Amino acid sequence: WPPPEEVTASPAIDSCRPSRSRATASRSTVVRCGDPTLHITATEDDIEIPGYRSGVSDRIEVFESIGTTRGATKALAIFKGGSHSIFTDRLGTGGLELNPKVKAATRDLALSFLNSLFAGDSGALGRWQERNTALLEKFETRLALQ
Repeated sequence: WPPPEEVTASPAIDSCRPSRSRATASRSTVVRCGDPTLHITATEDDIEIPGYRSGVSDRIEVFESIGTTRGATKALAIFKGGSHSIFTDRLGTGGLELNPKVKAATRDLALSFLNSLFAGDSGALGRWQERNTALLEKFETRLALQ
């Protein structure tokens, strides 16, 4: 999660700024966000570098912490298995069978999310979830009250 000074580089990102800096909190808490957010992770999405560790629980915490403003949708997809690198161009992370399935499902999820927002397709995310149930540990959507 970038420090606040890096987050302010874009007005779109600025609307979702962390409310506390790393200097005062071990985990950033995110304030209200006026833009739709799509969160995608995997059960084995762990980052481990010297002096820093971040697991899938951190990604879930970010999803939970983002408070949406009126009408803003947020969605969380957690795939079963798959390392932090499964969403990169590496072909073997998560396994040779799982990797291409998760990549294809992720592309489809992004399109379904955009269709739900901009084409008014209220069933797009539900259909995506039905098609990808076997790959998912969890899928959740939330729409802020109108």
